[in-house]
Amino acid sequence: MLDATLIGTKLVDREGGVIGTIDDLVVDPGSLVCEWVKIRFGILRDRTLVPIRDIHVDHVDARRSASCALSRSRVRSAPPVHDRNLDAATRHRLLRYYGIDDLA
Repeated sequence: MLDATLIGTKLVDREGGVIGTIDDLVVDPGSLVCEWVKIRFGILRDRTLVPIRDIHVDHVDARRSASCALSRSRVRSAPPVHDRNLDAATRHRLLRYYGIDDLA
């Protein structure tokens, strides 16, 4: 289960390369279920979202880390997200990018 304690944690890809830092969790306002993890690439760089289904939390050496089933380049090429709130157009763009059927 992902929770707010992961904010600030490094996200690594399936090969162990650092993708970025978990900056926030995005909750669907209708279902109140966490759908996305917001990733920051650097202080002055863009942020994007990764589907929650592609994130795995490891508990190793009493330290938490998060890994992603997607490659670093796939996440870094995702559409950027600038606003704190996820608008419908950005959500649909991200769903298409990640190949997720929009059931809502």
